[in-house]
Amino acid sequence: MKPLSILYCLFAIFLFTNCDTAKQVGAPYTNTYRLHQSDKPTLTESLFKTKDSTLSEADIQKLLNGKIEFPEGIRIAVFNYEPTANNYSNRYYGTYWDNEEYLHLQQDYMETVVNGLKASKRVEKVILMPSILANEKSSITQLREAAVRLQADALLIFHLQSDLYYKYKLFKKDQAKAFANCEALLMDIRTGMIPHADVLTNEELVEKNEQDFDVETMQKRAIKLAVLGVLEEITQGVAGFIEEK
Repeated sequence: MKPLSILYCLFAIFLFTNCDTAKQVGAPYTNTYRLHQSDKPTLTESLFKTKDSTLSEADIQKLLNGKIEFPEGIRIAVFNYEPTANNYSNRYYGTYWDNEEYLHLQQDYMETVVNGLKASKRVEKVILMPSILANEKSSITQLREAAVRLQADALLIFHLQSDLYYKYKLFKKDQAKAFANCEALLMDIRTGMIPHADVLTNEELVEKNEQDFDVETMQKRAIKLAVLGVLEEITQGVAGFIEEK
């Protein structure tokens, strides 16, 4: 009986050792998963010291491995970046401040931006940045500092380009096809990071109707619809991103 007892003991030790080993193999995978999902360090300040500074390797790793957390109620500053005045809308409407039609058009554009951002319940306030604070020559650093003065949590910078597809003017006098391209980026003011950016294009084909006094009126309407469409889509994307964060 003693040899059998010894065999039973050895068999029991073998089983116990294998079970313990299996538990140890599974543990590192669970810890790694949790590290990547929930233990990412939250970025709370900017590592971009000056506009001309070069990031260290350590700072690069912090930025790439960190995460950004927006406050529950977000205040967004909005800046319309217009580096040139050579797009169709500006050329067509003339100078900025002496044309009533152009000013109404800009108001429609900005209302579309504000309404699109406020589609997110987390957006507490939308602040249109005055030109006295920033212009087309302002750097990213200067724009961030201007947003700080407005006590904004985030800054949305967008740039519009629009024009007609001129080939339609050659053989379809009662139609106009226009496009609008919008580039946009969302900056987190506390860290200087840009967690969201997008580039979209919208097209509109319109036909002359009773409200169009002439071909030019029809073309303006095509441009306006194209711009309003792309602005609505861009801001909806930003609002959706904020909701996910």
